[in-house]
Amino acid sequence: MESSGPDHTDVCPVKYTLKHARRLISICIPEILAEPQRVAIFNQLKIGSRLILYRDYLNRRVPSAVRIARDSQEPLSYLSAEEAASTAPLLEDGNYLYAVVTEIDRANMGFKADVYLPEQVGIGELVRVTLKREDSPHIPFPQAEKFTLLLREHKLLFEEKTKHETVFRFELVFTPAEWQNTLKILQVVNFLAWEENYNESDDDYDSWSLSAVLENGNVFRSTGSRIYPAELDVFRQYLDTCLEMRNKKGSGTFCVL
Repeated sequence: MESSGPDHTDVCPVKYTLKHARRLISICIPEILAEPQRVAIFNQLKIGSRLILYRDYLNRRVPSAVRIARDSQEPLSYLSAEEAASTAPLLEDGNYLYAVVTEIDRANMGFKADVYLPEQVGIGELVRVTLKREDSPHIPFPQAEKFTLLLREHKLLFEEKTKHETVFRFELVFTPAEWQNTLKILQVVNFLAWEENYNESDDDYDSWSLSAVLENGNVFRSTGSRIYPAELDVFRQYLDTCLEMRNKKGSGTFCVL
């Protein structure tokens, strides 16, 4: 088993803060099914990789089936009956559960992970959150320069530049159902739990910045260069989904249906 701590081999290492998250249980997946899609996902796992737990209501063989996956479209495996018994009720209540890989058995294609329940941390205080990419070719950042989430208006604004320096601005307006999903993501991302400084060097290479405006007018800021919090990966996946919506709907102002 690989278990020597976080295996950060990327150019920009991830810093796992995991603040305001309660560890629930440790799970063990002895072996995944040898299907090409699952094998491909397994081969990308590292110590510290994050996976998401989903309640599988379509599984008729197991009444409380819970699957673990990289995202909703790419299942990896299922929790045991005992593990599902302690997590299924939480998922059914609308909670977001994620797992952090702690050990990997390459020979048998199995792994172990700790399951976490994010705790609510002042989401109601947030008014506006802006995430900006300065110069980040090695950070897994969505293909846009700037994202602004307006929590009172239930909107996401983003800007991107073409190779000719033309700036395009887009706006997503969320339906009530989509906004509830956004709030669950924000609960996991935990902006206010980020450290103020993730800079590993004095230069601006691979840099990013975040600002969060609170209801009382205070502003929380976090910046980084060559390093970023693990929560940024969660937010990046969310932003990628929003960008896919843009591609389906076209440019300009539109609603997520």
